[in-house]
Amino acid sequence: MISIPLLKQSIKANKNIWMIITIATSLMLATIIFVIGNINVGELRDSFSETFAKSEIESQIKANSIDAFVQVNETTVEMYPEVKDLYDLTTSAIDLYNSIKISGSLSPKEDTIATITTGMSLEQTEKMTPVISALIDQYELASPSSENLIPFKSSFIIEIILSNLEVDTDEQTLQLIHTLSESMIAIYSVNGTLSSEDLQTISSNIVRFSFASQIDQETMILFEEHGFSPEKIDTIVNSALLQYVALTNNGIDSETAKSEISNSILSQMPEVVTDSLNEIVDLNIDHLVVGTIFFKIAGLLLPLVYVIVVSNSLLAGQIDSGSMAYVLSTPTKRKVVTLTQIAFMLLSLFMMYMIILVTGLLTILIINNQELMITNSDLVKLTIAAFITMFSISGINFLTSAWFNKSKNATGLGGGISIFFLVSTILGLLGSPVIPSAIRIDALNIFNYFSLITLYDVNAILEGNIDYLNLSILLVVGVATFLLGHIIFTKKDLPL
Repeated sequence: MISIPLLKQSIKANKNIWMIITIATSLMLATIIFVIGNINVGELRDSFSETFAKSEIESQIKANSIDAFVQVNETTVEMYPEVKDLYDLTTSAIDLYNSIKISGSLSPKEDTIATITTGMSLEQTEKMTPVISALIDQYELASPSSENLIPFKSSFIIEIILSNLEVDTDEQTLQLIHTLSESMIAIYSVNGTLSSEDLQTISSNIVRFSFASQIDQETMILFEEHGFSPEKIDTIVNSALLQYVALTNNGIDSETAKSEISNSILSQMPEVVTDSLNEIVDLNIDHLVVGTIFFKIAGLLLPLVYVIVVSNSLLAGQIDSGSMAYVLSTPTKRKVVTLTQIAFMLLSLFMMYMIILVTGLLTILIINNQELMITNSDLVKLTIAAFITMFSISGINFLTSAWFNKSKNATGLGGGISIFFLVSTILGLLGSPVIPSAIRIDALNIFNYFSLITLYDVNAILEGNIDYLNLSILLVVGVATFLLGHIIFTKKDLPL
């Protein structure tokens, strides 16, 4: 049903453009695979992820340390009056007791209690008497030297404070109260007062020295995997607290100060940029470049040129030049002409894509990069789907070539439609989800509905979810247009 001489003639007439486009497209694919196979995209992606992960961890450490500081400092401020009063009471009671004892009193303890409670209400007297009594008893028993007097007072005061807490107070709170009391007494015994800055310093130190120990083992392992040692955590906590204290002391409210200090890289960026960066981290560069950019755009461009030029030359070009009259003057029938030209078109396209496929497979084999996300199977499926896409587009161009007698008309309509499909695909790509949201123009996605090439879903293929319906539509379009072109050419009047 085909003419071998006519087939040979078509091969001879179009072999040069076929070779140029086949070689150029094959080299383009090989270059792309070689480039992405020799750059460690995974390492780049991991670097992005690690940077963001470290930023988020550091942000978490800062935020948690500030929260801890706020809680500890509130407790410190609340405790300070009690610690101050107890220290003053303890100091005055011991000094008075020693003075009365030296004076020769026969009951110095009772005299001391009586003197201190003079002027107090009955309720206050009942409350203070056992405290002073216990203090004097312990003082007599310990007989502290002048060097040990402050530690003695501190121990007694802490004992009193802890005894006033609820029975079910947890161990962590008890330790906090103990440490705070001890720290406040150490400074108060020297300075006679504590400023708000002193209280903040005490709170900061407690948070610093206890922060790392409060982190559970599982979380600490995660932190250490990202390079956060206890020493580094301490540095981060110290820096965060210094900044927080400085900002709040300068009139900035607590939440604003915390937000300013603890915001991560991502949180400091506009939401659209944050989303885009997250998309970049998750983006499969190999699939984007090989699948979308090459097979759906760049890899279709040159074969598209081939289809436009060759389809025109097969029928309309020969009619326009007069050579079709010579062909039909032989025993060759019109249907044989169309079937032969269809066979040539499809065979040449098939061979073109087979060479492109083999080139891609050899390139993958040569670079031998285990991290390359494009497999041999992916390449085969992409190539077959690309051939089916070009099959449908070549059918459209063959139809226009069969329809028109003028070469310029056939090229104008068929080529125009084909170029429109490709341009629409490019514009549609800029609005498709494969492009990060920061640079994506969503409105351009409408162009995907105007292009037959949109049915060539490379993302679905690479994800293992081949859309057989879309490919079937492309096949139907190709068969229908080739068949219609065959019918039109065999029945129309030719200007021979």
